[in-house]
Amino acid sequence: MSEDKPKSGKAPQWKPGVSGNPKGRPPGRPDKRSRFRRAIEAKGDELLKVVLKAALAGDMQALKLCLDRLAPPLRPSAEPIEVDLPEAGTAQEQASAVLAAIARGDVSVADGKLLIDAISAVSSLSELPAILARLDALEQKPR
Repeated sequence: MSEDKPKSGKAPQWKPGVSGNPKGRPPGRPDKRSRFRRAIEAKGDELLKVVLKAALAGDMQALKLCLDRLAPPLRPSAEPIEVDLPEAGTAQEQASAVLAAIARGDVSVADGKLLIDAISAVSSLSELPAILARLDALEQKPR
């Protein structure tokens, strides 16, 4: 096989597997983000005063910035859902029980979907050992 050449037809600048900067960035040399962070920290009190003043003057972006830092958005929480599922039943029977609870109004459609998705996931996991056993048996057969 011929040498690897870029599509441009020019010889590559660096040999494959060899860095163009073998020494890398010198240790202790700050990157741009670190310098930027230190510059902001140095003027942090002044910046805070400017943002607070703008927020109090009615600047909605400044207000949002302050409120987002003061009170982060609430995470959704859910109450426990009670549904009578057949314990020894198949995944299909359990999903049917959830659908019946949705139809009766005992469970919301969104919560029902979450339950059915969970039943499906558990069902898939419970099938995995049987699939692996069948695969092992197939691999043991002489060809």
